[in-house]
Amino acid sequence: MFCLSSFKHASALEFKPDDVSGLSIWLKADSITGISDEDEFGFWGDSSSSDHDFSQSTADKKPTYIASVPELNNKPAVRFDGEDDVFVSNDTFSFGDHSVFVVYQDEQGGGNDKFTKLLLNADGTDGATTFTDSSASARTVTVGGNAQIDTAQSKFGGASALFDGTNDSLSVADSEDFNFGNGDFTIDLWVRFNAFPNNAGIVFYDQRSSNGDAFNLSLDVPGGGADKTLNIADSGGLGLIISRIWNPSLAVWYHVAAVRSGNDFKLFIDGVQLGVTATNSGTLNNQTGTIDIGLTTISNVNDFDGHIDEYRVSKGIARWTENFTPPAGPFN
Repeated sequence: MFCLSSFKHASALEFKPDDVSGLSIWLKADSITGISDEDEFGFWGDSSSSDHDFSQSTADKKPTYIASVPELNNKPAVRFDGEDDVFVSNDTFSFGDHSVFVVYQDEQGGGNDKFTKLLLNADGTDGATTFTDSSASARTVTVGGNAQIDTAQSKFGGASALFDGTNDSLSVADSEDFNFGNGDFTIDLWVRFNAFPNNAGIVFYDQRSSNGDAFNLSLDVPGGGADKTLNIADSGGLGLIISRIWNPSLAVWYHVAAVRSGNDFKLFIDGVQLGVTATNSGTLNNQTGTIDIGLTTISNVNDFDGHIDEYRVSKGIARWTENFTPPAGPFN
């Protein structure tokens, strides 16, 4: 089996693969035909004269065909999910001295992939109240209060979701996709605060069966100028899982990520872990209420005054387990 384990960046060379003597493998995305954009596929034919074709028959290991990538001059590419996507050739290779050339883009943290269960890019016309879930689930997003698209502020895409601090929220219906159990998950988003409440909390993710039984990611804002804390809590089961001091400023965009990897719970701000890892082997309660953003709708508390962009919930993957560079663009 032929395997690539590392890459070394080199200065630019001007040549075409078919100019190379002894070309053994040439896998090019623009040779792929009959596959629609964002579809997984199981065969990648070799464009060299050696006929070293690559394939994958296992459904959840098939890579995804991307018809047009802006960073590659709108040429096609093949996306691997960073977990178990792989193409395999069962041919026997005997290279001796050899060179490997690859054009690739490292999508640290992934994008809109099979693990993505909710994705709100928050793009659209200023003042619009329609929010689109760009994940494969295409969930209906219900708007509460005066939550709306705002083009005055954005991290990416020219717009974001505006919450004015008075009963604004976004919510989606319960689904088995949000029953995290004891598995890996990631909740990440970009957030910008316009004002902080007094002795209250700011809800980034809240799902509850009752007021006393909830799972949430929130920023606790105590009165009297005390430190704010970013928290993951399962009030009906595991209790307060992790709480770390974070004192953000107003009018600044921050990337927030809450991650479970095995028994490890971590919080990241702009790619830097807050404090130490919390360890808990327990199973999160399977909540039955809606997933609420910006407001706890059952109790109608914890109003948020600010903006959110590129909001994503992922199940079955810990997208980051150590410090990382925050996403440099929208999730496509």
